[in-house]
Amino acid sequence: MIFLDVKCGDFVAISLEQDVSSNWWVGQVISRFGSSIDPSVNTLFQVVDVDTGAVSIINADCVRGII
Repeated sequence: MIFLDVKCGDFVAISLEQDVSSNWWVGQVISRFGSSIDPSVNTLFQVVDVDTGAVSIINADCVRGII
C-alpha cells in the first residue's frame, strides 16, 4: 500500500495495468483526494505526466512506487 505515503509534490511510477514492466509512466502528484469515510486515506491523485504535461486523475492503487 505505497499510496498511503504519497504526498503532493512526489514523483511516482504509475501503471494502469498489473504488469508494471510493460506500460508505466512517471507523474508528479499535484493534489490528492481522500475518501468520504476517512479523508486522511488517499483514494485519488491528480498527477502531471512528466513527459507530456498531461494532467490526469488516477486511482491510488495505480501508484507502483514513489521515486
